[in-house]
Amino acid sequence: MLQKLYYTNIITNVNYVMNHTWYTLYRYTKSIKTCSRICCISSPTAFKALMEIKPDTCTAVLLEYDTRFETTYGKAFAFYDYNKPTELPPQYENAFDIVLVDPPFLSEECIQKVAQTVKYLTKSKILLCTGSVMADKANELLGVEKLCFKPKHNRNLANDFSAYANYQTVKLTNASK
Repeated sequence: MLQKLYYTNIITNVNYVMNHTWYTLYRYTKSIKTCSRICCISSPTAFKALMEIKPDTCTAVLLEYDTRFETTYGKAFAFYDYNKPTELPPQYENAFDIVLVDPPFLSEECIQKVAQTVKYLTKSKILLCTGSVMADKANELLGVEKLCFKPKHNRNLANDFSAYANYQTVKLTNASK
């Protein structure tokens, strides 16, 4: 199903088969803007919000399957297929202070492969947004704990989503539910 999505100043044709999830993200991205190198995996909306608030000293990269974002983000975009978890530019290995990730599917197979990607990319910090049904698997694979912050969707989705991190984040831990 194709629909037009109006998100701030970008109009994008969104193919929901590709599982783009569009969040209200002000607090989510504000919590990570102080890092110097950030990678957003399968999270173009978070990336857009981050690009609007990050300081010039911060480098951000979007790993995304949907190549339409390459037009918008140029060199900050890299193609990503979760089925090929570490087929990424070699300079990305252990290169990011924080990896923000929204796995494209709610399945054990997907989160296992995405976890391989996250481990390849991150120096230490992980911020994950996924369905609450994946909480145990996310903790097992990435050592993340559920946060108080609850992502809200611009559209009504059937699944309950939660945010997780492997570090203490005051802005999200103290967020109201």
